[in-house]
Amino acid sequence: MRNANGVANRQARAIEQRMRQMARNMDSIGQQAARSLIAPLAAISTALSVREVARYADAWTTAGNMMASASQISGMQARSLEGLNEIANETRSGISETVDLYAKLMRSTAGVAKSEMEVARATAIVNKAFKAGGAAASEQAAGILQLSQGLGSGVLQGDELRSVRENAPILAQAIADYYDVNIAGLKKLGEEGRITSEGVFKAILAAGPKIEAAFNTTNSTIQDGITRVSNAFTQYIGQ
Repeated sequence: MRNANGVANRQARAIEQRMRQMARNMDSIGQQAARSLIAPLAAISTALSVREVARYADAWTTAGNMMASASQISGMQARSLEGLNEIANETRSGISETVDLYAKLMRSTAGVAKSEMEVARATAIVNKAFKAGGAAASEQAAGILQLSQGLGSGVLQGDELRSVRENAPILAQAIADYYDVNIAGLKKLGEEGRITSEGVFKAILAAGPKIEAAFNTTNSTIQDGITRVSNAFTQYIGQ
């Protein structure tokens, strides 16, 4: 019995030592993985000028302020900035433009949107519509800004409508279909101030599957990659 107990104790100690070593190995792997993810951003951020760091930090703060304001006005709980950055990256769009569009949709569709999820879905659809329409990054940013301004004012007309027609023809067609007119008729409705934020919002949601399908046929560009890096810096430095 003494011999058996001695053998058992030695085996138990050996197993314990192996488990401790395994735990140390797992900790090391985890730390290395974390460093591999964080180090590139940290290293590059040290090369940025103070002005650039401030610009990224302010962009994150401004986005947070917009979300807080939109949530207060609409009475809906806004999505986190991290969640909106995921939408921006999924749709290959800038975080600032995505937040601006989301916030204006939230404010302008209060009482129309059934939930925050509908607002987030509409935001993603609009971003994808501009991409599917072949808009360059600068054109998309300008187009989303114009659309956001139109939605914020309650009606889509003038330069805002023209920007949608030129840079997101799929979205323009979706709005025309909702109002049961052609593109020429859409321009006339805009001149009459009859394209409301509510109508545009419903048209966006209805066109979701068609726009998703068109977006899925497109490929990422180098500029899209640069946009994702910019989004990552905005969140990293902002936090």
